Amino acid sequence: MATIAYIFAFSNSIALVIIAAVAFLLFLCFCPRNGQPRNWPLIGMLPMLLLTSFIFDSVTEVLEFCGGTFEFKGPWFGNRDMIFTADPANVQHLLSTNFSNYPKGPDTRRIFSAYGQILFAADQKDWRFHRKFGLAFFHNQQLQHFTVRINQEVLEKGLVPVLDHASEHGITIDLQDVFQRAMLDATFMMISGKNRGSLCVGLPKDVVLEALHDASDVILLRHILPERFWMFQRWLGVGAEKRLSKACEVLDEAAAECIKIWKEQTGNISKSEHGEESLDAITFFYNGKEFLESVGGQDYTMREIVKGIIFAGTDTASPVLSWFFWLLSKNPIVESKIREDLATSEAPDPARFWDEKKISYSVIHYRCSAQNIPRFSAILVFGDSAVDPGNNNYITTIAKGNHAPYGINFPGKISTGRFSDGKLVPDLLASMLGLKETIPPFLQPKLSDQELLTGVSFASAAAGFDDETFASKHNSNVQATTIS
Repeated sequence: MATIAYIFAFSNSIALVIIAAVAFLLFLCFCPRNGQPRNWPLIGMLPMLLLTSFIFDSVTEVLEFCGGTFEFKGPWFGNRDMIFTADPANVQHLLSTNFSNYPKGPDTRRIFSAYGQILFAADQKDWRFHRKFGLAFFHNQQLQHFTVRINQEVLEKGLVPVLDHASEHGITIDLQDVFQRAMLDATFMMISGKNRGSLCVGLPKDVVLEALHDASDVILLRHILPERFWMFQRWLGVGAEKRLSKACEVLDEAAAECIKIWKEQTGNISKSEHGEESLDAITFFYNGKEFLESVGGQDYTMREIVKGIIFAGTDTASPVLSWFFWLLSKNPIVESKIREDLATSEAPDPARFWDEKKISYSVIHYRCSAQNIPRFSAILVFGDSAVDPGNNNYITTIAKGNHAPYGINFPGKISTGRFSDGKLVPDLLASMLGLKETIPPFLQPKLSDQELLTGVSFASAAAGFDDETFASKHNSNVQATTIS
């Protein structure tokens, strides 16, 4: 009996120790942190990511408190310490000035192996090479025309019927799931020219979408668990790694099916129901002589590229669109104004959107004086296609905006080289400040002294941060040295 009493007493003592430890941890968890994430024993700062519903707000607050950069300490057993930064100088240092000093490395390639070995896991020379082809593809004029048709088909045959059906029958739907399906269909069309049709009434199960979710979940776990643990799981073929293995099989089959469909319906430019000017990713890469020579035209490499595009294209826009509609639901005034614009008898005037009485620029809060005398004497603009007024017209580059449909709402309906249907933000700022109506490109021949004194744009489309991957000779470093 004495032994039993001793065992119970010992058990009670252990229970009290556990309760005390839990209470202490809860106290630490809810006590003030003064903006700095708490570095817990064993688990590091992991609770900051797992125990918050507003992760982006939390990270933003921490970055602001830490001056734009902080070190995230992962679990002790995971070896996953990371640097978070929002400092432009650090971004420039990492992506341009000393880019070669920061390779992804073998650890990252193992973690992201499900994403393919081309776009996400490639390093250094290989990454630059595939990035160059990616830029060339997305700046291709045929793709830009094809994108319009892709969006139109996804809207008319997918999104609108699904939303109409849900509205008519009072069905609650998951908007993010709907937008993910829309992006998945659009991505498959961009890859092979064929609509996958996952966005349809009833929202049936889609194995590719489920595979993408499973892959993302397991890759997150790989950042938390020790590498030896998940590699042992993979070797045994159990647990989360088993899910990932099945997901990779589904994605490999989907990529192979895309290539098969492409080979069946076209050997050059897509000539299916989308017309002669359509250009899909498989066509572009297979027709690239330099690309074929580098990979030997192997279907395996093409499958890896297709997988990378599927991952990149599906989970990017869908969260943004979901948040947009959530914000609309919280701001009924904005919703009512959008409804008014949609219900008008005439198309809205793009210039009206940029009226200084109706928009607040985050980059500058300024109003001219009563005498309309500007407080700034000039505007100098640096950047890429978002603010390039036509510099690329005067250099050798594939990225040009001097053709239709650009400029259809610009004064005179001319394509000036701006990647827009009308004026750019610098043009509108210059007009609002009373300097001039438009900002001219610096490379424009016979630029007057007055134009130089009141402001020009050095921006060039496809300039980029990385000197090895830009598609424009007038890159960010050239822009910076030109003014000096």
